Amino acid sequence: MKKSVLLLACLSMASWSSASFGADTPPKRGVDQHLLSKLHAGNQNEIALGKLAQERGTSQEVKDFGAMLVKDHSAADQKVLAAAQEAGIKLESPPMAKSAKESHEMEKSKHLAEELKTIPANQFDEKFKEFMVADHKKDVSAVSKAIPKLKNAEVKQTAEALLPTLKHHEKMAEDLAVKPQQG
Repeated sequence: MKKSVLLLACLSMASWSSASFGADTPPKRGVDQHLLSKLHAGNQNEIALGKLAQERGTSQEVKDFGAMLVKDHSAADQKVLAAAQEAGIKLESPPMAKSAKESHEMEKSKHLAEELKTIPANQFDEKFKEFMVADHKKDVSAVSKAIPKLKNAEVKQTAEALLPTLKHHEKMAEDLAVKPQQG
């Protein structure tokens, strides 16, 4: 009798744990989903910052850089969304950080982007340039490191196709940052 009660208790716990952690447990996040989610969020942020640069920028170079961001990141986001759909990947919004360091970086970027909306107009261009250099360096590094780890061919092809644009933005941001502020 004691063994029957113990067996019944074990079976109840087993069925409870499979019911609690089985089908309702979210699927394990993979590097493909993580990268596409971060690229999508990054594209959306770059589009918003590009529009902000067009509105608040004081130099024509910053306004032009902002217009390029809107155009290029809108096109890049269409590629990211198509790759996610093709691969059957549900994008996280917002993307979840994989580490405390990544979480800190995401919060720092969010704070700096918010700061650009409120700083005095005469400080916008310089802060925007600094942020664009740092942000694109981070993006190029993250995508470069992720590419060899990607599992899905479509996702990998998309990341490889987007990397040259990110590198181009990084170079243009660096060139823009060394130009003296006009005005």
